[in-house]
Amino acid sequence: MRPVPEVPATNAEIVRAERADAAEVESLAAIAIDRYSRFALDERFPRAAAPRIFAAWAGNSVRGYADVVHVARLEGRIVGYCTWRVVRATAEHLGCDYVRLDLCAVHPDA
Repeated sequence: MRPVPEVPATNAEIVRAERADAAEVESLAAIAIDRYSRFALDERFPRAAAPRIFAAWAGNSVRGYADVVHVARLEGRIVGYCTWRVVRATAEHLGCDYVRLDLCAVHPDA
């Protein structure tokens, strides 16, 4: 078994995204998409469409599709994001909150 690598120290600040961050999150999503993502591998989509799909999904998440979006800022730029959605039926039926991580990405340079 390989040991878990050390996490490097960072000065990144994790904050809640604001609507004004949507374009920057879209740009990050378009370049950080995994070439093995379901959209990149789905034969029903042209391979070149995957970055646009992820960018739209991430931008719409910041604009209200997600319940919460966190971004990591480093030296004034967004270098990562996570989008979260609350699964409402869980609270209604089980009496507890359940959130789903929809998207996350880190800038390749970060």
